[in-house]
Amino acid sequence: MTESTSTNRDPEEVRKDIARSERLFLKKLGMGLLVAAVAGWIYTAYMSSAVSSDAASALDGEPGEQEIKAAFEALQWPHLFSGLERPARLVPEAEPLLEGLDEEVVVEAFVRGDPFDLLAPAKLEWPNITAVLKRTDKGQLSDEDIAAARKKDERLPAYLRLRAKGYDPTLLADPGRLQACRAFAPCVAGVLERRHPDTYNSLVLLHRYARGLAFSERTSTFARRRLAHYIRVRAEAYERGYGTVKGDVEALRALREVQSVAVENGRTMTIFLTVIAIMLLVFSVIDRARGYAAIEGGSAAGREEDEGAAEDYAATLASLFDDDPPRFDLVWLGMGADGHTASLFPGTGATEIVDRTVAASHVPQLDSWRVTLTLPVLNAARETLVLVTGEDKAETVARVLNANEPTQELPISLVRPDDGELHWMLDAAAAAKL
Repeated sequence: MTESTSTNRDPEEVRKDIARSERLFLKKLGMGLLVAAVAGWIYTAYMSSAVSSDAASALDGEPGEQEIKAAFEALQWPHLFSGLERPARLVPEAEPLLEGLDEEVVVEAFVRGDPFDLLAPAKLEWPNITAVLKRTDKGQLSDEDIAAARKKDERLPAYLRLRAKGYDPTLLADPGRLQACRAFAPCVAGVLERRHPDTYNSLVLLHRYARGLAFSERTSTFARRRLAHYIRVRAEAYERGYGTVKGDVEALRALREVQSVAVENGRTMTIFLTVIAIMLLVFSVIDRARGYAAIEGGSAAGREEDEGAAEDYAATLASLFDDDPPRFDLVWLGMGADGHTASLFPGTGATEIVDRTVAASHVPQLDSWRVTLTLPVLNAARETLVLVTGEDKAETVARVLNANEPTQELPISLVRPDDGELHWMLDAAAAAKL
């Protein structure tokens, strides 16, 4: 008989390993969350120091230009929980009206205050244009107005129709209308404002910085409501050497408020992570002994019960048979795809038992205890019939019947009657690889 002990493991040790793996997972998860919590505390402390710094606190009074700049530098980087995302560009990408112009050219044009002259060469030199535009804006554009406009410029009627529709960007899908719009500065401005309001207002705000103009009511509202864009424009203005203007303080106060709320939200999340991490670590340490005790207790109870059943079964056989080991006239066996038969499974050690007729064996594959006749009883039978069906067992059947020697890896191969006959009954699927 060939011995194989590399796969034989004590069942209790197997179950301990499972419990140990579970608690190791909890420990690693807890440590990961703890690391995240520590990083969160560091980040929260850093952002909190910025929000509560002397520079930011100066906004509560009447700060000077340098104090305003210092406050901006302290608050300009959005907290992760602020919901603010600082735009990377000041000019929209893939905008047909700005085709052929890079970002710096457009920004410089806005700074100078003549952005649309880059695109719109046409001038509305028409004495009656003011009256026509008023009628257009009121929705009173007439056929006579259109005819008169066509005499001034072939593109002007298309522009007036776009203006009458509020510079609806969807109308620019027509190439002719697009070119007509590019010819007139108010149309370019109107479409940009409709299609990219945040970008348009950002560029207008930059223009005001360049001219040293106080925030208008519109730009003030925009700056306080779209703080991410305000940060981008204010940073660009400082880079270009433009100073502070009236309206910066109100915008920075709004920014400080948003950052303060974000810091508190971040602190709450960090506390939550810390608590969860500690709970997981405590559970993985304290509950380990209790878990092992439960596993060992359950395992021991199952073993005692099945070993008792095996002893009773063996005693019953001894009372019915004079032979030792008991000799059945017929033993009818099956076979699993792993080569087990009866409850003799690979790697359990049950196949090596020769001093008992019945044994209790733990089967890790099934996570249960099984009671089985041992090989000495099976091999003492006068007739042994092995019935196997199914294509999932064809490979194992071929390995067993084509092997020269039995192996512990295939318990069915160890069934070899000492003084009896062995018969195999196979269906077509099970015999497919013979």
